[in-house]
Amino acid sequence: MTQPFHSTALSLYMEILPRLAAAGRTIRGKSRNLSSQLDRAAQSVAANLAEAETPCPGNSRSRLETAYGSLRETRVHLEVARIYGYLDAADVQTIDAILDRVGAMTWRRIKVRQRG
Repeated sequence: MTQPFHSTALSLYMEILPRLAAAGRTIRGKSRNLSSQLDRAAQSVAANLAEAETPCPGNSRSRLETAYGSLRETRVHLEVARIYGYLDAADVQTIDAILDRVGAMTWRRIKVRQRG
């Protein structure tokens, strides 16, 4: 597949997604519910960032907003897993730092779409 991701946010997110998947697998043995919620939220971020690449401005902004919400949900699930002792704090911190960057990039795109 040739350069499938146009946005930097999506490219960066796709780089961290394997670590999110691994975190979900680790959590699954301790809490199927939390693991399922993390997996769904993480997958939603990727799908909605990809859908935001559409040339339709209204749809793009809506998808960015959904991606941003799912990203926040993903971060909360990771933090809950850390608090419960399901994940190592250093691993969560590493993943969260990248998610923070993806969130900032997504937020800037939402604000640009609001002005445009």
